[in-house]
Amino acid sequence: MKTQIRIIKSANAAWLIFFFASSILFSNNLWAKDPARVIAGWVEKVRIDNQDFDVKAKLDTGARTSSINARNIQSFKINGARWV
Repeated sequence: MKTQIRIIKSANAAWLIFFFASSILFSNNLWAKDPARVIAGWVEKVRIDNQDFDVKAKLDTGARTSSINARNIQSFKINGARWV
């Protein structure tokens, strides 16, 4: 009975290892086949409107809208219109 349990446990472990290894291999292969896909991390460096500095941006692929956090906001006028 104990040997049967050991065989079942080792067979289950082998199937789990096979499943996870194959899923990792095949998922990477799918990404490589489509050149239109871009792999991006959760936080990336972005450049806004060709400025001379980069800022960190968090990506949210499920968002319908986006937002930017701003500090030290200064308002000014250009041709009578208020800008920040």
